[in-house]
Amino acid sequence: MSEARVLIAEDEAPLREELHELVVTLWPQCEVVAVCADGREAMAAFDRWQPQACFLDIRMPGASGLDVAEHIGERAHVVFVTAFEEFAIDAFERGAVGYVLKPVQAAKLAAVIERLRARLGERPPELAGLIERLRTELAPRAEPLRLQWITANVGDTLRFFAIEDVIAFVARDKYTQVLTAQDDAVIRTSLKDVARQLDDAEFWQVHRSAIVRASAISRIERDADGHHHVVLKQRAERLPVSAGFRARLRSM
Repeated sequence: MSEARVLIAEDEAPLREELHELVVTLWPQCEVVAVCADGREAMAAFDRWQPQACFLDIRMPGASGLDVAEHIGERAHVVFVTAFEEFAIDAFERGAVGYVLKPVQAAKLAAVIERLRARLGERPPELAGLIERLRTELAPRAEPLRLQWITANVGDTLRFFAIEDVIAFVARDKYTQVLTAQDDAVIRTSLKDVARQLDDAEFWQVHRSAIVRASAISRIERDADGHHHVVLKQRAERLPVSAGFRARLRSM
C-alpha cells in the first residue's frame, strides 16, 4: 500500500514529465494518481482520487494553481511550483506551505518531499490567507511610472541622484540604501516599492534584499560556505544572490 496518493498539475509538457519522474524517483513510497495539464483537469482529478498531496504549478490556463488550491482547501497538502518570482517567496514561507522553484532541482525537491512526508499525519494548513496574498502579488498592475530621479536626505542636505547613476538598491529594514559608484544614501521607501518603478530589463532583483543594475555586475562568486554573491564593478559591497536568480540566469 502506498504512503500517499499524489496529484501533479503542470501545463508545460516537458516540465510536467520531469516533475513526474522526479517525484516518483525521490518518493517511491507514493502513488501518483493523476498528472494534469491544466487547472480544471486537476480539480476533477482531485475530486475523483482524493490525493493527500498535490504539486500545483501556479500559472496554468483555465484555472490557475491558486484556483485549484482554493478548491482543495484543507483536504490535502499543497506544494506550489513556480518560476522565478522572488516577491512571492516570503508569502510561501509565512504560509508554511511547500514550494519548488523552476527549473526544478532534485535536491530541493527531495527536501520539500521530506517535509511533506513528515506532515502527512497532520491536518493540512489553511490556505485562504496565503492564496489571497499571492493573488494580490500576481495580479497584473497598471504600468508604473519609471523612476527618473531619487531624492534622499543626508543630514541637513537634500541629495539628488539620477537613476542613470544608480548601480544598486539594498533593503535596510523598512528603508532602502541607494548605491552609486561614488556615493550612497538611504531613502524612506521599501525595496518592494522601488522595484515596481524600475525597468526590469536594466535592474535585476538578484535577491529579495538587493536589486542591481545589470551592467554594473562584474561577476557572481561562491564563498567557502556555498553562498553566492554579486561582485560589482565599481563598489566593494558583495550582494547576496538567491537560488531563484541563479536559476533565471541558467535559463537565459
